[in-house]
Amino acid sequence: MFKLNNRKLSFLLFLTLVALFVLQLHNVLIYPIRRGFDALPHLDYINYVKTHWSVPMADQGWEMFQPPLYYFASALFSLILNPQLLGLVVWLTLVLITYFFINRLYHKIDLSLAGVLIVGLLPVNIYLMPTISNELFSALITAVFLIVYYLNFHHEKISYKKTIIIGVILGLCLLTKTTALLLIPAIIIDLMFLNRIRFIIKLKSLLIILCIAYIISGWFYIRNYFAFGKFQLLNVDLPKFSSQQPVSRRDFLFFTDLSGFTERKLYRSQYDQFLSGTYFSFFYDGHNVIVPVVAYSKIGVVIVLMSFPLIILAIVGILIKKRSDDSKIMLIYPFFLFMAYIWFVIKYPYFSSIKGSYLASLTLPLVYFIIKGVIIIKKKFNDLTLYNSIFTLYLILYVAFIIKHFWYQSWWK
Repeated sequence: MFKLNNRKLSFLLFLTLVALFVLQLHNVLIYPIRRGFDALPHLDYINYVKTHWSVPMADQGWEMFQPPLYYFASALFSLILNPQLLGLVVWLTLVLITYFFINRLYHKIDLSLAGVLIVGLLPVNIYLMPTISNELFSALITAVFLIVYYLNFHHEKISYKKTIIIGVILGLCLLTKTTALLLIPAIIIDLMFLNRIRFIIKLKSLLIILCIAYIISGWFYIRNYFAFGKFQLLNVDLPKFSSQQPVSRRDFLFFTDLSGFTERKLYRSQYDQFLSGTYFSFFYDGHNVIVPVVAYSKIGVVIVLMSFPLIILAIVGILIKKRSDDSKIMLIYPFFLFMAYIWFVIKYPYFSSIKGSYLASLTLPLVYFIIKGVIIIKKKFNDLTLYNSIFTLYLILYVAFIIKHFWYQSWWK
């Protein structure tokens, strides 16, 4: 049986990560800037900022209801480089902070590199990277918040300095994407009801966090309320805009039908099936942002099948806990996000609302639980070298299929 020691395994994981970087660099350099999900309206927002250096009103363009942080960052970045390259910087930063986080928790290079590789290879992060969109940027800012919160709010003492930092990051999250509003009930539940810190300290910390976040981002939501009667709105909420997409059903069958998996309808599922449509646009490219539409993609099916072990590991990591487990925020935020996603899909019954990119900010919690699952299963193995070798080779093979399939071709239009 083929076995490798930890040093060799870590080296192989690092080389595989480099191969992923080459894929992302290649894609961002040749991917058309005007292609992507609503790329042109996003570009309009960036160009508006470059022209006026102010935040547009929500009714001034299709994507101008979005919070402004990503668009100001893109506008500043575009003064020097192509704004698409910001996506590569964001992807790399997400990889680096994941390495820091996993290494801080477990102090093992092989586990840290495995976590980084999973973040890097997730198809949702692969196809979002070269596009003009705030989704991956939001995933990064949310990941930073979750890491800082997790590492600093599970102790008997909390420093006010770190509380202020968390408030600032939350404010930036709220200025990046409105789904960050879900972080507020998540931290209220985690901090006030599930944390071991004294009540008065928890209350003071929560008020400081919320006040700072309000100072940074409150103006945007208040402006929406006075202008449009809502703190949070979408373009289709405004009378000026109307969706051209046909309305699809939202019945019981829509939420329970699994034929997309059994019939391997990688593209069609986004129109009429909740679970497979979401899964294929998170672990594949269900909306064909990069890869072209094909009737049946064999390698696409392989990529979806390759994702199943990760889901199993994540489930193991979620279900099997220790008493000292401090992962509550990593569960509470995904729960709120998924519930909001279901509400979003019901309220806006268009095919484009069934999309895994809405859940891109689950990247860090997903990897967190996958690594926990890896560790839990590892304890059941007598031969750790064999176990590590199998898991490493699985990741390498997974990345090989990802690179083969997502290597953007200039003739893909």
